[in-house]
Amino acid sequence: MGRLHRAFLIAKVVPHGGTQAKYRCVAAMHHHWCYGILPLRAVRRFITLLKKPLHQKIIHEELRLLDGQYGRQREEPKFPSNPCPFSSFLLITSFNVDCSENLEDAYVSGLGLRPSILSANSGIFDGGDDTDITVIDITNPEDPAYCFVPRIRGGYGPVSSAKYLGFTVDPPEILFSKSTLRLREVEGNGGIETGGHDNSELAAVISLQGERLITLEMLAEAWKDEYLVLFLTQEGDTAERSESVAFPIIPPLSDLALRPAVDYALKCGDTGELEKLLWLPGKADAIFEILKKYQPFPDNAISLLSQGLNQVDNGHVDLSSFHVSEEQIVSILASIRNVEILDLSHNPLITIHTVRVLLGSLPMLKHLVLLNTSITNEDLSSLFYDHPKLFYNLYSLTHPLLLTSKSKFPNAFAMIVLPNSSMSQLNVASLPFFTPTGLVQALTDYLRTCLNSSPSLFATHFSSSILPCAVLSSAPRTETETWSTRLVPMIASRYAKSAIDREGWIFGVNSDSEYGFFQVQAPDSSTSSGMDVPSSTTSSTSEGNTRNGQQQYDWQQHLPPRRAVALAPGWINKFVEQHQKLGRIHKVLDLKEFLARLSSEGRTPAPEAAVQNLFAVLHKLQSREIYNFSVMDLKKANRFLDQYHVTRKYSPYAYYYND
Repeated sequence: MGRLHRAFLIAKVVPHGGTQAKYRCVAAMHHHWCYGILPLRAVRRFITLLKKPLHQKIIHEELRLLDGQYGRQREEPKFPSNPCPFSSFLLITSFNVDCSENLEDAYVSGLGLRPSILSANSGIFDGGDDTDITVIDITNPEDPAYCFVPRIRGGYGPVSSAKYLGFTVDPPEILFSKSTLRLREVEGNGGIETGGHDNSELAAVISLQGERLITLEMLAEAWKDEYLVLFLTQEGDTAERSESVAFPIIPPLSDLALRPAVDYALKCGDTGELEKLLWLPGKADAIFEILKKYQPFPDNAISLLSQGLNQVDNGHVDLSSFHVSEEQIVSILASIRNVEILDLSHNPLITIHTVRVLLGSLPMLKHLVLLNTSITNEDLSSLFYDHPKLFYNLYSLTHPLLLTSKSKFPNAFAMIVLPNSSMSQLNVASLPFFTPTGLVQALTDYLRTCLNSSPSLFATHFSSSILPCAVLSSAPRTETETWSTRLVPMIASRYAKSAIDREGWIFGVNSDSEYGFFQVQAPDSSTSSGMDVPSSTTSSTSEGNTRNGQQQYDWQQHLPPRRAVALAPGWINKFVEQHQKLGRIHKVLDLKEFLARLSSEGRTPAPEAAVQNLFAVLHKLQSREIYNFSVMDLKKANRFLDQYHVTRKYSPYAYYYND
């Protein structure tokens, strides 16, 4: 089946100067080691994530922003290389991370987020004949479609999961027995048992049964150059078929009569009769759609809207697309108890002051959605910096600032894992706010993936640059949710410069797989014993050499030989000494001390059961013979800080860390 693999997301987007939406690629990635059942499992993970309503809302917003802005493949205006960062993030993490509660299914791979991204302008066959392909249609994330293109076997057209794995009949008839799964290919009136496919392959095929399959016409429309002949002969037919099935949806007559009724009720100032209709099936949604058209929103419709929202007694308040003012929002929410989820998207009246007021008045609020509002990235970043305590109880916030891994904001918590070799990447993920509940879950997910590691894979799991970002980007899960059904409301940033610049907490793992929680603070005389004096030569790696009574350390040992030789020792020495004057670590905390410190800051503690589960995972990890995962001492913590600066500046992957 090969080892190299490429995955593409396609969607219907209105091209620049056009009126009809056409399929095109909107996100792409490549994987260096993905074959057999792995692509099937990745597609299953991705489609499962698409079932989340919030994910669907974000993807729709990403696609909306593309309509009418760019040309088609290789046409001007040129399409951005990664215009849908959230969709791309879901795709890359689905292909590289599975923090399954079942350790046998736990899976971590990949080079990193940025190295995995391909340009959305890539041709479908640019990977060559030794690279298989996955394509997923996200035009309607509520009803996605998929296919595989087995290039290694010389294929150009779409095939299903069964055909991709070599089953000759699609879909296969799956028979369940008491002891095992078996496959029977149906031929005519009878059937024959077939071998060569194990239970894992059968399970992977079954998991995608029922999902729509992408057609050859869809691929030809998305990559017209690669499928030129087919595209030229079938484009007109495809467009005609699309138009022929696009019947207008005519609402029921009762709904058509609602608009005049709502207009009349609001004109008279009496919505009592309409409020009685809210309890009828479907009427609340129909009335809401009418109310969304009022700009500005009339004050005498507040009671009607509040009554409708009170029907949903699950703590979820969806005010998206209602043009309500800040005062009206406060009035509406005053009549609703225990608001946990609040969606204020698609309302230009929402300002950063609105957010500040609501966070201060809704102590139970856990999730806030702010898509397509007037709040700028700078506004939100400033609020993180000026009023961090407003976010102490908030689980997640969905805003454009937090939907790309390239964002920069004040750090509240960062996970930094140093590379275990000179050719590995620096692994960084940073959050602008957090809760102890979310951190306990993220650390559990992160450490648990290593319990199923063999000695050869242990370091790989720890050095995965995708894993920290994946676990920190997941919202706290309920008791009924699993990793595969998690909510991803935001994306952790891969920049942690503000953490190094003395902002927030750091969970650090050094190259010896030792960990610690600490904060970078202004240097003082008490940290002199924890400082390494840079070595004056490139050849000295001994820690016994001293200069001015202090221990020397050769920072170039963390660089590949050619890179180390190319750099003058004085450059690195001066660089490290400059950063040592800017900030040092004064105290290293273990897990228990860190959680106690968070409680002393006024944060709500994580559930005791979740904390005990994390300690159990940590204990198992420490008891293994691979690495004991102990707490680093102060000297190693400061060396960790210096090595971070050296790696970020001089490693072969420094391009990925530049701000």
